Amino acid sequence: MEEYSTGAYKFVHDSVREASYNLIKSDERDQFHCSIGMKLLQVYNAEGQEDVDTSILFPIADQLCHNNMEGRFDLAELLSKAAKKAMATSDFERAQRYLTQARTLIPEDQLWGDHYDFSMQLYLSLGQAAFSSGHIELAKSSWNQVIENGRSLERKLDAYYLSHRLLHHLGQTEQAYKGSLQILSKLKERMPRAGSVDQQDMIATFNRIEEKMNNNDTLVSMKEVSDQHYYRLQQFLSQAAFLAYYRRDSLLPYLIARLVEISLDHGVSKYSANGFAYGSFMLSIYKKMRQANRYGKVALDLLARFEDSSQLIHVYLSYYNMALLGPFSSLSNWQLKDFILDSVSVSLLEM
Repeated sequence: MEEYSTGAYKFVHDSVREASYNLIKSDERDQFHCSIGMKLLQVYNAEGQEDVDTSILFPIADQLCHNNMEGRFDLAELLSKAAKKAMATSDFERAQRYLTQARTLIPEDQLWGDHYDFSMQLYLSLGQAAFSSGHIELAKSSWNQVIENGRSLERKLDAYYLSHRLLHHLGQTEQAYKGSLQILSKLKERMPRAGSVDQQDMIATFNRIEEKMNNNDTLVSMKEVSDQHYYRLQQFLSQAAFLAYYRRDSLLPYLIARLVEISLDHGVSKYSANGFAYGSFMLSIYKKMRQANRYGKVALDLLARFEDSSQLIHVYLSYYNMALLGPFSSLSNWQLKDFILDSVSVSLLEM
């Protein structure tokens, strides 16, 4: 063994480590790992720090992944905390492993009873970790657990939102779009019939919105939406608009205008940036370039305000789509969209 200046020890060679490990009987190894984890946990608890460094938290969680101590809710909470740290560093495989182990520690009869809130968050996070690490079926089944066991629509909405993203990822955009519209209907949002959206009516709607914007000198510093109902409407209007954008659906301008109008009337959220960005694209189609440019700038400012990277690609794609309409005016608007989508895809593959 070698000792480092930090007080840590390391085997001088992997072969020495392997030979030492083989001295432990195979049927005793899980218990051995677990005992190490529990010893480390004592140190962790003794420090009593809220924000423990991952250099301590991850080794504990790694060792505890070998235990089968059902009923140890405290260990499930620790593994969930470690998973959150892992996801923050994009280590989704590790997060999935921790959350899967945390699930085994909660007895089946307590999962949706005594530990309902914890289980809801656990399955949401497990689905996100699984999706990000390529385990699609696990992601799907995890979010379905939330949808099946959630006690109210509000508690299920994040799972619906993520499930729609998954469907789009799998090429099932039509199903995802219908799902988003169904949620909007459940949220009491009255949608126009397909094919009933008239371009001139929508131009008039955008002009009305422009008047509201002119009466608001502090668009970017507007209050943040506080009513959860309107926050959720913004969330699913944003998703539906994104999916309509791909489907070239006639409801697209209505969805965009509604998202922007709710943001102006009830406060902004990270999804408002999408509304203004999509509005920038839509107004450029209507040849309203001055308004389109204003919408785009508001979208970029809101993106910076909320610092949410998950909205970045939608905002940038829509804004620069609008900005490029001049140089590429010989292309149809949807040809331009396809051109930029292809360019973005190539850029992402090269990153």
